[in-house]
Formats: sequence, C-alpha cells, structure tokens
Amino acid sequence: MRRAWLLGLGLLACAPPDEVAQGRRFVEDRAYRRATLEASLVNPANRYSRVRLASYALASEHGPLGWDAYPEHNPAVRPWRPTPPPFAPVFAEVPWTHEALMALGERAFFGWPAQPAPEARGVDPDQYGLWVDADGWVGGLVEGADGQLAWTCASCHATPDAAGRLVPGLPHVELDAGALRAHHLQRPADDPVWRWGPGQVDVTTDGLANPVAIPDLRPVRYQSHLHWAGTIRNDLPALAVRIDTLLITAWPEPARPPRQVAFALAWYLWHLAPAPAAAGSPEGAAVFARVCAGCHGADGTVGAPVALDVVGTDAAAGRSPERGTGAYRVPSLAGVGARRQLLHTGAVASLAELLDPDRAEPGHPFGQDLDAADRAALLAWLATR
Repeated sequence: MRRAWLLGLGLLACAPPDEVAQGRRFVEDRAYRRATLEASLVNPANRYSRVRLASYALASEHGPLGWDAYPEHNPAVRPWRPTPPPFAPVFAEVPWTHEALMALGERAFFGWPAQPAPEARGVDPDQYGLWVDADGWVGGLVEGADGQLAWTCASCHATPDAAGRLVPGLPHVELDAGALRAHHLQRPADDPVWRWGPGQVDVTTDGLANPVAIPDLRPVRYQSHLHWAGTIRNDLPALAVRIDTLLITAWPEPARPPRQVAFALAWYLWHLAPAPAAAGSPEGAAVFARVCAGCHGADGTVGAPVALDVVGTDAAAGRSPERGTGAYRVPSLAGVGARRQLLHTGAVASLAELLDPDRAEPGHPFGQDLDAADRAALLAWLATR
C-alpha cells in the first residue's frame, strides 16, 4: 500500500506526552473509556447514545459485560485489485510514539475492514462512483481470507488526485453508496430510503430518509462536535471511543478491534489537520469577522452547534431519533477551499454557490446579501483556509 501523503506535518514533530497518556488510558482503563463516552454524548436519550450506554465499557462483580466481552478481531486482509498482494494482518502492537501511531493509523485507515461490502462484488466501479487508484485498487475495498469484501475508511474518506495518489480525509463525492445498496437489496431505484445521491450516506437505523454528506475528516481535530447533528462532544479520547464503537457495531458478528487500532486511527485523523492558514487579505478577513465569525469562530477553524431553525437547511438528520440533538454542528472551515460539497446535505457544490443570492438550495442564508466586492473578498479569503 502506498504511503498516504499527510497535511500539516510541520505541526507535529513529536507526540505530546499528555495525548500519549490519553491513548494508554484508553487502551488500559475501562472506567476511563466509560467516563469518556458519558461525557461526550450530547443527547443521552437518542438511540445512538442509549445503545452505547447499555453496552460500552461495562463491568460487574460477575465479570465483563457488554462489548468488552467480545473477542478481539485482527483479520488478515488484502486490497481488492487485479493483482492482489498476499493476505496480511493490519495490526501489530506498536510503541507509543507519534511516528508509530501514525503508521498504524494509516494502515488501519487504508486497510481495516470497517464494514461488510457484499454489494460491491461484481459491480462496475464507474456505475456507482467507486474510485480506482493508479494500481487498480477499487474503492478502498479489502478482501478477507474468508473471501468477504469490506469497506475501509478510505472508501468514503479518500479521493485520488490527478496523479492517482490518495488524499486521506477528503470525502469521495462521486460514491453513490445508496444506489449500490439499493441494487444489492433489489429495491426500486427511486426508493427514498436508499436514494441518497453521490457523496451522501445515511448511517442511521431509524428507517427514515435522512442522508448527509460524507464529512471531510482532515480538520476533525478542530471540530467541537462529531456527526452532522453534533451527537458527540469532540476531543481525542472521544474520537477514539467513537471509532472503537463504530468498528464494533458495523459488523454483524460480535467482535472488537484491538484498542490500539482504534486509538491509532483517532491519532492519525487528529493529525491530518492542515497547518493554520495564513492571515489572508485584510478585506476578506474583515468580511468574515462581520458575517461568519459568530458561528465559525474568529479564524474559521471551530464553532459550536447551531439550532436547526437558525441553519435553515433540511432538519431531518438533526431531528432523527437515532442521532438527533436539535442542532447541526458548524463544520470547521480548515481546508474548505478543496471541498466540493457543502452544507450537511452536500447539496451546494462550491463556496461561490453558497454565497450566490440566487442559490436554489434553502438554508444557510448568511453572506447571500453581500455586495459583489465583499463577496469576492470573502471567497478569496475562504479559498486560502
């Protein structure tokens, strides 16, 4: 597997000791994992929270309960491509250093079987928007020694550049996973539950149609919350718990990943963040401060969730009984100039469209009333984030 190129490595010459200590506690201390989970859940009453509160990091005098009792899973896999390499396990325990955690996290991002993908076997990648890299690797899929195909993080959260090199964290907006799943389940093409559209996924199990855009993972360390509905308060331990529970619940068979894998994946994503942007033009910065900073923060890197009626976009995902909180998170604008789908639905294709006063997609009216000069200054400033 080719080494993925990373953004902002100048920020991270070595691992901060307190963050390494958080990783070791995450791996070794069940009470710490449980406390992290509880502190991170914004709405403990929604189904996402209730399932995890009932099953994660529990113990009693009678022995382990919940998901901690699951056997550790370390599968042997290989990339799904015309000439596949030999099967090999993704995980081997590594030292607690920045370099080792980054290498393990990268292997897991591109190689850990995150979710079964029986629907992908035998399909035309172009028909459903699966990417194919320069070596013929299809859609980030891996094959297990048992013959099962599985999606990896890279299936949705990596995009090949013009040279075929994968950009980790950047969402793959051509992937039409809803149509692929509908085809596999022999559902009508216009079934609203599976009609997500390219670059969208519906990760809920509430039976409702509330797809959201595949998120940009590069600035995840700047996000105040995880999920479009702001379901989880974000920090490094909370991200590790989020990944751990995701890898546990995505498979029908009861198993859990080695905990260093979950933490290394969190570590890798935490350090994908682009370096802080240059100041940019004072004119654009002044427009941003006046129009955008109230939600997005002074420099655009972080913002707290905003009530659904303030955002004004389709509220379905924010009201879902699965993950809803009554709000949508404010995405970090770090790297926004490279994104091709904006708003939680992904229905706006560019920053210019977002600020267009004649835009058809409802919601997020902020900046649409700018005059031409202020709009141009703001667009130029945002493009450098």
